[in-house]
Amino acid sequence: MKRWIVLVLLTLAFGLGDGVFAQTTDGTDERADIEAAQQLLNDGLITEALDAFSLILRERPDDVDALIGRSTALSRLNRPRLAIADGLQAVKLAPQNSQAYLALGLGYTINSEYDLAQASYEKAERLAPQSPIVHIYWAEWHLLQADADAAIASYTRAIDLEPANLVFRTYRAQVYQYIGQTENALTDYEGMIALEPDNPSIYFSRALLYAELGEHELSVADNTKVVELDPERAGGFLNRGYSYYLLGDMENASADYYRWATLTETETFELEPIQDDSADLALRMEQGWVYRIPYSVDRATRIQAEIYSPRNNVDPVLIILDADGVPIFVNDDGGEQMAVNVERYTLPAIGDYTLVITHAGGGSEGRIVFKLEAEPAIGNA
Repeated sequence: MKRWIVLVLLTLAFGLGDGVFAQTTDGTDERADIEAAQQLLNDGLITEALDAFSLILRERPDDVDALIGRSTALSRLNRPRLAIADGLQAVKLAPQNSQAYLALGLGYTINSEYDLAQASYEKAERLAPQSPIVHIYWAEWHLLQADADAAIASYTRAIDLEPANLVFRTYRAQVYQYIGQTENALTDYEGMIALEPDNPSIYFSRALLYAELGEHELSVADNTKVVELDPERAGGFLNRGYSYYLLGDMENASADYYRWATLTETETFELEPIQDDSADLALRMEQGWVYRIPYSVDRATRIQAEIYSPRNNVDPVLIILDADGVPIFVNDDGGEQMAVNVERYTLPAIGDYTLVITHAGGGSEGRIVFKLEAEPAIGNA
């Protein structure tokens, strides 16, 4: 299972808040429509933001804020040539506007024209040397040059200018984590917790770091804080469940996995009960889909089960519920590939069970194969 992978945030490709807009228009109505479009961009609704900025530009083709906003949206949609065109127009109309140069530099960055991006960012920094956003853009540029130390230095300058900005601190912590400077990353998380002790996202990020370090007890503690602060945070239950799983705590692991499955469930499929102590099914699986399969035993029974994706594009999970619907077992790891592999698990009692099959991957979909064979068992051997 590869859920504990640290990703370096490509910060320019994501939302940076209100600072990415120049806010130069004067009219109240005009300001409102810019702010509405900007909010769409900040919320990650990139296509909708692009449409909103384009609509503004039909009415006001020389609106610099709209050009900056549309350029940024186009970059985030990986359409850099159009983004560059808008950025160049914004710079032409407002040559003293640092945000216009940042938008232009972002387009060049996405288009892999790093020298031109560098020149744009240098101009932006000369115009606004005390802007933390300028240094965030610089950090991204350094990351793309594989210069993590310079990126960290740029993040640090942004943090010095805006110490309470947790987004900047998170970026720096994740770069520290990526290059193996885990003590520095932990120091950043501790600083963020001191600033916002009731922010579940900080504990969630630190829990991922602890899990990557193999400190699963500490990861459990942080994810417990996550779900206490945000009981609907499905990822907190999944990640805590996986740590419990690796710690060998099946009771808590299966409970957390089932809570995660119910929080993320989008479609439920009730299948026919398993007959003759065997099953061999091919199923379609998407994120949030859950299959429930009844299985009744009238004697001590030991099962072997396998669930796998032929194309290895789905990460299946098996949860077993007892007759009262209480989760008693989970399997989320069959080795290097994403699979379930249950060998000789003895069901704890005679009676009714439900096998719950779902998908722990992010956004992928495909086919899975589910196979089960059962045999008589004595005790828990």
